[in-house]
Amino acid sequence: MLLSYMALFAEPAVRTVPTEEIQMGKIIACLAVAFVLLIPMLIFRQRIVKILCSCSVEVCLFLACRLYFGSDSIVTQIMCWFTAAVACIVTVAIVNRINWGNLRGKRDL
Repeated sequence: MLLSYMALFAEPAVRTVPTEEIQMGKIIACLAVAFVLLIPMLIFRQRIVKILCSCSVEVCLFLACRLYFGSDSIVTQIMCWFTAAVACIVTVAIVNRINWGNLRGKRDL
């Protein structure tokens, strides 16, 4: 019994994704784009720009998470649900920017 427990500790730690499959260049690029999108979010005062940039940052973080942890990871699944919520937020923000009063045609008298 003791030898079987010792054998468990002798095994190397297994990651969910082997090291050779992780594409560090793509992960670094996603994180760099996320960082670059943080700058306009902090600089600009317009609410729509802040919403679009913050939602884009979340999408980039989801892509980096999926590349690092894999598609079946629980972290990636949670980020997937956050990304779906972000898509709803962006849709509502864009629809609220539309001036619906100007879409009606002028009445003929």
